[in-house]
Amino acid sequence: METMKWLETTQRLLEENFGPDHAILQLHRQTVNFVSAAHGAPFVPRHSAQKVLSQIVSKNSSAIVLLYAPAGFGKTTLLSNWALSLGCALAVHFFSRAPEFFGLASNPSLAFAHLVAQVFAIKQIWDEGRGARDEVFEGSFERQLTLPETQEERANLLKETVASLKVPKGEKLLVLLDGID
Repeated sequence: METMKWLETTQRLLEENFGPDHAILQLHRQTVNFVSAAHGAPFVPRHSAQKVLSQIVSKNSSAIVLLYAPAGFGKTTLLSNWALSLGCALAVHFFSRAPEFFGLASNPSLAFAHLVAQVFAIKQIWDEGRGARDEVFEGSFERQLTLPETQEERANLLKETVASLKVPKGEKLLVLLDGID
């Protein structure tokens, strides 16, 4: 599945789970729009940077990469173009105070909720595609995600959800955080 399809399918599952007016869904819609706009923006490819990022993803089952540059150097455009070129499952959160995010994207508690909801949806997609079930997420599409109230509980749920993933052979999950400055 191409990466934009992952984002769109995740959005559909989030709407089924939370309803059309939930803050998580509003945040995800704007994130998809943001990724699409960044992907469509004028972009001078940075082949060497993209190659290094792709090698890290292909050679590791997990990794943390920090990409740093001053504001306006094209980090978001680079990451959006690179991530969309991978064709892998993508959970993404942009920390932003931009008005189109309704003040939601700069809240760390909502960031954890947004990420855990996306990973949960991706897990449902993988489970449906391969028919697998596990104890934590049995029932797959029938199971609703209930988000805890506190930031710490949401962070722990994200860790547990990622740790419980059984990534199908040949699949990758990219968790992308941007704007952490």
